[in-house]
Amino acid sequence: TQHADGSWDWPNDLGNFVSAQALVALKFVGRLEPDDARDGARWLKGQQLPDGSFGGRPFATTGDLGATASAWAAFHACGAEAEAMDQARAWVEAHGGVPAVIARIAEGDVAALFLALEGLADAHELPAPPLFLTLLPPVEELLEKRFNTGVMMMLAQNGALVRLLRGDWGEHGDHRGWLASVECKRALALIDLYQNPDGSWNSNSAQQVVAIPALVALGVAPGDGRLARAIDWLLAQRVRDANGLWFASFMSSVWTTAL
Repeated sequence: TQHADGSWDWPNDLGNFVSAQALVALKFVGRLEPDDARDGARWLKGQQLPDGSFGGRPFATTGDLGATASAWAAFHACGAEAEAMDQARAWVEAHGGVPAVIARIAEGDVAALFLALEGLADAHELPAPPLFLTLLPPVEELLEKRFNTGVMMMLAQNGALVRLLRGDWGEHGDHRGWLASVECKRALALIDLYQNPDGSWNSNSAQQVVAIPALVALGVAPGDGRLARAIDWLLAQRVRDANGLWFASFMSSVWTTAL
């Protein structure tokens, strides 16, 4: 299994929520192929626990709210496995429903974004981080010194995506005022700064699935190279096996080779 360059690598798993969110993100940008939708939904169904829930990490034996909500959104996006979707939705509703999923955003769980992308949650109920923070260099510098720089990027992505889904910038997101245009331009520059040449952010699918729809929210056109590379990288993470289709969470040639 050693590669020609001397390294080793293997698809890594953070949990089934990554594959669920990838399916929703690809549908949002019009790149979810019918075969991928069918096989992705079949794989997700195989991950479902007997009570209808989905675990939040590999080998989990109990349900997780965010992971189950993500699977609900994915089944809806794929238009497949209706029974599995109904079971996932019922489990979410029995554990606080959509409001509880939205509340998890405060803990860093963005599953509510994917419900909103599928019209299963009202985007007006989701918090929208302020984009103007990207216009204040002292604030940005302060945050970057105390947190991972990805925090600023995620705030910008989430803020733009929620505003698009709420219709703040018009039905198609192309009616921005002067301030919103400046905010989006600066937020996009920040996201550009951290996109790798291969189109990924940190070679991590969990970041990619938010960044792709966020690029659209920030006004990146379908033919733009940044969006095209981002989508192509995510598509390259597809893994097909006997159980269906799933997405590798991240690649780790350095870690794997060192081990």
